[in-house]
Amino acid sequence: MAVCTTCNRMPVFGSETICSNCKASAFRGGLKPTPVVAKVGPPTLAPNTLPPGAALRLNCRRQGSHQWQPVNATLYVLKDTVIEFQVESQGGAAPLAALVRLDGAQWSGLAIGNGKTCSVKCSNNAANAGVSSTVTASYGGQTASANVVVFSLNITEAFGDNFAGRSTTELGVCENVDLAFTTTPAGLTAVQLGGLRWQFKDNAATNLRQRGGFFTAAGAVNAAVDGTARFRAPFATHPADQMVPSYSDVTIELCLVAGLSQGKGPSKSYRIYKPMAHMTQQGGSAAHHWNPGAPNDELPSAGFTGVFHFTPKNVSFSNIGFREGTGNMQSDGVSAGDEQGIAHAATPVILALGAGNLATGCQVAASDNIHSAAGTYNPTSLLTTNGGTRPVGSLSPTTRVGGKRWPITWEYTYRDISTGTWAATFVEMQKAYHELTVFENGRALMEKGHKGCSECTARVAVDYGVGAAHNWP
Repeated sequence: MAVCTTCNRMPVFGSETICSNCKASAFRGGLKPTPVVAKVGPPTLAPNTLPPGAALRLNCRRQGSHQWQPVNATLYVLKDTVIEFQVESQGGAAPLAALVRLDGAQWSGLAIGNGKTCSVKCSNNAANAGVSSTVTASYGGQTASANVVVFSLNITEAFGDNFAGRSTTELGVCENVDLAFTTTPAGLTAVQLGGLRWQFKDNAATNLRQRGGFFTAAGAVNAAVDGTARFRAPFATHPADQMVPSYSDVTIELCLVAGLSQGKGPSKSYRIYKPMAHMTQQGGSAAHHWNPGAPNDELPSAGFTGVFHFTPKNVSFSNIGFREGTGNMQSDGVSAGDEQGIAHAATPVILALGAGNLATGCQVAASDNIHSAAGTYNPTSLLTTNGGTRPVGSLSPTTRVGGKRWPITWEYTYRDISTGTWAATFVEMQKAYHELTVFENGRALMEKGHKGCSECTARVAVDYGVGAAHNWP
């Protein structure tokens, strides 16, 4: 049985195409019957398929970040970085594209699993710079892949004063270290990796770190992102008004400038030491004694030629200069009032320190002539004491009867990294003591150096009555 072609509801018989109702309506209104349009159902897309014209694409991001970025080139990823991948469908008719569900996507290669996203911890370095691993997503008969090169960064150092036995984790103030890098696999460049910059690990611009930093070989502030820099250690380890601590710790790092591993990279910690100086008697030099002649004939006195050593010995202080600063003489006993309050003038010339030496520490080329006398004290005058019954030889060689003490500031400055000229800033290292001790029998003991330092071995005793005139060198 046929259905009316006008209303699409009522039956017709024989050769008729329009039912009697529609004929009656058309006759009454003189109008043609209105056709009824069949309803169209919603669009459908078979499971795990893509609409015609659609294609897969991969996006990626580092774990913890929010922004997805399309994969358009080989990805260089620092070892142990976790990368998230996302597959998406692009193109095709909009109604059908909206129906794509990528939960059934299959992942292979570095990433194993299924779903719209997949995470990968990049744990193994590439075999060589030209070989990448692949992350592939498959869906609807199509695939999308990303090439990934996993690498490690290795810090290289060249110490400006690379003497035998030196430390590789400790530096002297103002030491220079030329920094660079290698990669595993070998041969990757800073450009490929997105740029590499040296910086302090917490990137803080404290006063201490403004005194040190990263420079070019010519001494300009380093702005390059090629993974090289000259690190200049800070010139001070403590605030200007403090003598302690004697060291400070800094950590520097090599950071990736861009890419999925941006801001990450290896670090290196250094302990930075300020110098501590001590003094020894110059090898081959004789003890000093002074016989000025009449009327005193001879005074208790002692002296020596000293040399300066700087510790710790396993670091270098070759970029700093040394001088003696000021201090006022103190005298007592048989020397009371003699040179009391006399000021020690600062050394007019800055003495450059030499290269590091594990046996001696850094030294200055100049030596120091050190001497003092007991003023007018003459033990022979004691022969008249007690009715002349007490010979000089019976006077005590250990009973102190006076002396002089001169506290002198030892301080250092540093060379400007770009000009090589000495800075006007001086940092106090310690107090050195130029000290004469006079004993009852006229024996004199002269010492100078850093009190409490076991390496300050410069102390010379001279007996009264050596009988030879000797002027200070």
